[in-house]
Amino acid sequence: MSSSIIYLDSNEAHAFQYHTAKGDQFWKKTKDAKLSEDSYYELLAKELENTRELILVGPDAEKKSFRKWISINKKQLGKALIAVLAMDQLTPGKAKFFQDKYFY
Repeated sequence: MSSSIIYLDSNEAHAFQYHTAKGDQFWKKTKDAKLSEDSYYELLAKELENTRELILVGPDAEKKSFRKWISINKKQLGKALIAVLAMDQLTPGKAKFFQDKYFY
C-alpha cells in the first residue's frame, strides 16, 4: 500500500507515490483530448489503486471534480483521501513537506 500526492490541473496530473513495491515513484499523465473525463479519471484511479493515504492538490475546479468522481466511482480511494489543498503547482519540495506532515 502506498501514500500518494496527486496534483491535477485541466491538462495533466502529477503524482508522487511513496512506499510502493518499487520504491518511491513520480509519474505524470497528460489529459488526452480524445478521452472523456470519466475515462481520464479511471486512468488516474488505476494508477492510485493501491493507495492507502491520498492528498489531492491543484486548482479548485479540477480537484473538486476528481474528488466527487472518486467518492461516487472509487469509494475505497475516496476513503483514502486525507487532505484536499488548493495549489498552483506541486514541486518535489512541497511533496516532501506534505509527506512529512501527513503520512506515517
